[in-house]
Amino acid sequence: MLSAGVVVTDPEFRKRIVAGLQRLGVRIAFDVEDATTPVGRRDPIGPDLLVLDFSQPGAPGIMAELKSAQSPVAVIAAFGLHEPEAILTAVRLGAREFVSLPLNEAALAEAVRTIGNEKTEREARRKMASAVGFLAATGGSGASVIACHVAAELRRSGAGRVGLLDFDLAGGMAGLWFGVDGGYSILDAVHNLGSMDASLWKGLVSAVQPELDVLGAPAGIPLGALPDARGFAGVLRYARSQYDWVVVDLAAQLTPFSAGLLDELDTLYLVATPEVASLLQARRIVQKLIQLNYPQERVRLLVSRVEKDQVLSAEELKSMIGLPVEGIFPSDRVEIASAHAVGRLISPKSDFGRRIAQLAGRLTGKPVEESKPAVSRFSRFRALSQGA
Repeated sequence: MLSAGVVVTDPEFRKRIVAGLQRLGVRIAFDVEDATTPVGRRDPIGPDLLVLDFSQPGAPGIMAELKSAQSPVAVIAAFGLHEPEAILTAVRLGAREFVSLPLNEAALAEAVRTIGNEKTEREARRKMASAVGFLAATGGSGASVIACHVAAELRRSGAGRVGLLDFDLAGGMAGLWFGVDGGYSILDAVHNLGSMDASLWKGLVSAVQPELDVLGAPAGIPLGALPDARGFAGVLRYARSQYDWVVVDLAAQLTPFSAGLLDELDTLYLVATPEVASLLQARRIVQKLIQLNYPQERVRLLVSRVEKDQVLSAEELKSMIGLPVEGIFPSDRVEIASAHAVGRLISPKSDFGRRIAQLAGRLTGKPVEESKPAVSRFSRFRALSQGA
């Protein structure tokens, strides 16, 4: 679906344009009478087309802004009357088509069809990265640790350029794992999404390793109002155009914020621990995803922080939670704490590192040998879950 912004002074003319676009199936991102606010800030993702009244003093500035940002927004010039000189000026500034009173809906439909076809072709040409997200069932499940190490392993195994995005706004740890202290964050990317290009993106991310970039969470916990959720989805969508793989830390529990990012993911890993509370919450999240009609084939279960004396039954966990177990990760608090303290990743030769390599191998279609999990029964969890 195309989206459109309308900046037209005359209210009746603006109303007709909006109605005409809506009849053509175009989503109206905004319709206003003046151009005093930068266009890119009205819709975080940016409209596909802009109907702009060139009688406004701010019109040339908007056109210059779109041109400098190399924006794909297609501009349709609007005039109260058919004015040849004004139309010529608008075309010189970059307008694609024009509309005037009385509104010619056939001409408007043809312009929308052309712009829609160009968007389809542009998106077909653009290579989109594979995107994988890690969602913790509860806080402290280890999803961030796994996400960071999977990103590093994808890069190490030669999977291509990798981008790691930390959407855990309140407690993001991706930057700390890779030694990124401060700098720009996901919020900066959202605020600049309207003018995003490859050069700006490169300035926002931190190149922590060859072929591996990190865009961390804000250094301070944001307590004020956050941007519209569509802006964060737009950042993830843009990142997918810049890499071969995008790894996403979605923080803990399923919230409206994290749910708004799910459609941009190819695979969602739900990370739980063997504790009863974590497994119960994982089951609730799976049930909610079913209610949201989220494709179940995209969702996998990871069990982390498993102690050495704990043995798990993958089949039993699948029966209880409703997901196949994609991986089981050992608890090595000493190794994790030591690595974190000196700003390094956990050794790929460790048990944890080998299991990360196995998970990354399944993602890329280059599986490595896996150890078989042992078997035990979660009788206490089963009793509690049946009464939950």
